[in-house]
Amino acid sequence: EVFKMSATEYRLLMVFIRNKNKTVDREDLKSECWVDGKVTDNSLNRHIHSLRSKLKKAVANKVVLETVYGEGFKLNVIDKL
Repeated sequence: EVFKMSATEYRLLMVFIRNKNKTVDREDLKSECWVDGKVTDNSLNRHIHSLRSKLKKAVANKVVLETVYGEGFKLNVIDKL
């Protein structure tokens, strides 16, 4: 399914795809997705929440954007069983 996303959501998704099934910490996301790396945790959380919602609608049960508490975020890609 096709869905719209912001440029920041797209950059986040590309980082997660490059690191699928691996935890990416907040600082890496900030430095890779924002030009100067300066972004608040609240802003990052809002972008992650928005991306997570869009992925859930588009590819439910195939992709899960997980919060790894104390570490960062992980894009889990579920292979066909």
